[in-house]
Amino acid sequence: MTYLRNAALALACALAFSACSSSSKGSLADTAEFCQALSTAWADKAAACGPIDGPAYASELAFMLDCGALEAAEAAGGFTYDRAAAQPCLDDFQALDCAVFDRTEGPPDSCQDAIVPRVAQGGACTSWLDVECIGGFCDFTACNLPGTCQDYLGQGEDCSASGRCQDPLYCNGSTCVPPTPQEEVGLGESCGTGPVRCGGGLFCDDDAAVWVCAARRTSGACGSDGACAVGHDCVDGTCQPERVVGAACLQGAYECVAGLWCDTSSRCARWSGVGGACGAMTNGEYAQCLDGWCESTGGMSIQPAIALPGTCRAFKAVGAVCDDTPGGQSWMQCGPGATCLEGTCARTYCGRS
Repeated sequence: MTYLRNAALALACALAFSACSSSSKGSLADTAEFCQALSTAWADKAAACGPIDGPAYASELAFMLDCGALEAAEAAGGFTYDRAAAQPCLDDFQALDCAVFDRTEGPPDSCQDAIVPRVAQGGACTSWLDVECIGGFCDFTACNLPGTCQDYLGQGEDCSASGRCQDPLYCNGSTCVPPTPQEEVGLGESCGTGPVRCGGGLFCDDDAAVWVCAARRTSGACGSDGACAVGHDCVDGTCQPERVVGAACLQGAYECVAGLWCDTSSRCARWSGVGGACGAMTNGEYAQCLDGWCESTGGMSIQPAIALPGTCRAFKAVGAVCDDTPGGQSWMQCGPGATCLEGTCARTYCGRS
């Protein structure tokens, strides 16, 4: 089994909330609809290209997006949503094949036209996503709202503090440097060393004495999901068809795709909503919650090794009492864009600058 991809990374890369499924084409009248559509669209693409459950991943993405805070940022004049510019982005995003999507660092360039930042350097900002600051990012080094717009750093500038490098530069040690260009190589060609990557439908096979690009497999040995073709997962060291909702599974073996668990009837099942079971199940499986947090009878840890079966609860509102004891799931119980500070849910963006 694989775990859900890092939602925060996916969304930071998404930048301008620029994706939508075909079902929502033409209906994105405002930022709220655009924001809600993104979680489903990005998750659908991820599910089509890898072993992950779309609805479960959409729930993770929606949590990270914090659509309410996004609407507030727009209302405060932080950015302008250009509905007319959204359609080319939607078309370009849907046209991505899995080989491109799997190595993308964000949506197509056309997507950046849908969100127009309006805050200059030094101005107040509220969204951790790059939507408000003109040519820069929102720095939340003080943790609580509002943040301050700062310019991106250029090549050779010091990035050891809180500054962020201008795309496509990245912080190497303490300096913004450009990425090393990668050459795409084909079937049977050498890989694993140097600035090369295998082309679409291939992976770098490290089982041989000399690593070479090989076709992703529908069966046979594998060391990771990357060795398996689309629609397949690496289970117990072999590429097998993905175990999606309703598929037979072995309890306690974590065979279902990310976002599912093997229930007591030995079938892959989706995580529960509010009121359902979550945490470490009695059959050795583990489940999180859709659109909520897991309150466990043995504490609120999300680690299967120490959690006990619990119940999915609705997110708590800002200002509500919460549990911030060590090991508690404080970052989840207060919902999107909030965390538990000294026993109370509060808006905070620590670590997101």
